[in-house]
Amino acid sequence: MLVSRGFDVVSSRGVIPGRVGADTAAQSRWGFYIMPTNGPIEAMNRDLRGIVGGLLALAIGKPERLAKGLRGYWISAEYVHEKVLHGEVGPGTDIPIVVSLGRYGSRIIETFPEAFVQALESGDRRAVARAYFEQPGGITKWFALYPVFSFLVLYSVATFMWKALRDGPDAQKYALCELAIVDSPLACADKDAALEELRKTAPKTIVQFEYYVPLLVPFGGTVQDKVSRRNTSGEIIDNHSVIPSVFNPRAMHVAQSLCCEVISFRSFLWLYGDEQVARETHYRETARKFGPEVAQRIAEQPIYPLQPEQIAELTPSGRRAPEAVAAILDQLLRERGLNGIADRISRTQNSEFRT
Repeated sequence: MLVSRGFDVVSSRGVIPGRVGADTAAQSRWGFYIMPTNGPIEAMNRDLRGIVGGLLALAIGKPERLAKGLRGYWISAEYVHEKVLHGEVGPGTDIPIVVSLGRYGSRIIETFPEAFVQALESGDRRAVARAYFEQPGGITKWFALYPVFSFLVLYSVATFMWKALRDGPDAQKYALCELAIVDSPLACADKDAALEELRKTAPKTIVQFEYYVPLLVPFGGTVQDKVSRRNTSGEIIDNHSVIPSVFNPRAMHVAQSLCCEVISFRSFLWLYGDEQVARETHYRETARKFGPEVAQRIAEQPIYPLQPEQIAELTPSGRRAPEAVAAILDQLLRERGLNGIADRISRTQNSEFRT
């Protein structure tokens, strides 16, 4: 909490006030410790044990361990390579994979020494030696990619975390801007287009908690294990991720709960001043972002439940008037430079009112 309050000095502001606001910001920032340690850092530890430990095991005549480590390393690199194929690396995207990391990930996949790994898996030391001396330079260069790739993973994670620690509270305003668009009288196609415009203003926290980690294939899982977003018409949005990621299910559950329980639900409570309306909106928005199964799990088994005194702190004056809610949402859209979207929503609302 003390560290989080220190970052508040240089961070954008949220909407949630008082002690609950401080707790919300701290929980959001703490998520950037939980997710890397259950994702890329955990993967780096696996790769370290697999490659360095495997080389030591090879030295004492146990090649199978190195083979297993190289297969695991392939998974880590393939996850990055998939992002390259989808154009999701570099400064033009909001995914925490730098161009150089993507380049090394692709090289690891494209030059993977399959014959050498198969020889290791056979357990035959003479076959391993033959496979190595058939292309000694290529295999040696391939192993040399490992320390560089690992350093770039750490660099990408550290850079993303540093940025996210400073813009965490702004995720509260982002969640309310999403709500302003989804609950507006605009047509579904116009809502989806407006949400795309809004995403361009997304803080790194929301990218990580809402658009990135929760929608990947979990480590050790399959495509059937990943969750999907819905558009405003209720249709599934396919993000084309099919390769198992480095994030385990715990990291994904934490990201989903931070996005919905900590950021969205508390912001909705502050906005409406009514617990029932906030919970209904929270359930609907969670189902839109991550599907009905996740919404049901969070409703039944919340990771970050609010205490009665916290709810009371967020709803001191009771339910807010609809006109006041609309005015707040309009102002938040305009703060993000989305004046055109705010104007269209306002015109549509006024037209419906006159009708």
